[in-house]
Amino acid sequence: MNIFRIITELVSDTNYSARESLDQEFDGYGYMKRVYGIEHMPDTATITKVSITDTLTKAYNRFAFEPFFEEEIHKAKRYKHSLSLVILGINYFRSINHDYGSVVGDFILIELADLVRDKIRTSDMLFRWNGDEFLIITPHTDKEGINIMIKNLKEDIDKFHFNNVGNISCSFAHVEYNYSDAPAVLIKKLEDELHNIKLRRI
Repeated sequence: MNIFRIITELVSDTNYSARESLDQEFDGYGYMKRVYGIEHMPDTATITKVSITDTLTKAYNRFAFEPFFEEEIHKAKRYKHSLSLVILGINYFRSINHDYGSVVGDFILIELADLVRDKIRTSDMLFRWNGDEFLIITPHTDKEGINIMIKNLKEDIDKFHFNNVGNISCSFAHVEYNYSDAPAVLIKKLEDELHNIKLRRI
């Protein structure tokens, strides 16, 4: 089984509905039985979904990022459309975990992932990146579009009431893909920018 080939198929132009169907299959706890063979052995799609999904937030994990991003780069080059990345991280998340406990911190991550996933487009892809950080691949989106997206997400997060904590805020960084950029360099630039923004808030 070629996991990377299957992942690539999930993000093809005609497979957004297939991705959504797989996402729905993993709602609730029933999938745990299927994954661990309690009811029956999982099929290829289930195994693939488990391997590329963050178990806490149901966002895609870092393992899935490379094949997804390479496919989007290929399409951006072929069809000459824009492609951007957004990264966001919760401000003072370490303090939240310290004051309220890691269980509350986990619930905040779940709620944030659900909120962001509900607000972005079907064609966008959400990844759990580093601890309290999430990354979004946004095809067909230039700098102006990203600024609008970030503004709307900030407003939605600011007014959302997170259980046990209330309001939180997030820092954002973004970059538009340039055909000469190496993906690793682009990611490093994005991470550094986010961390610098967070440091300026301290």
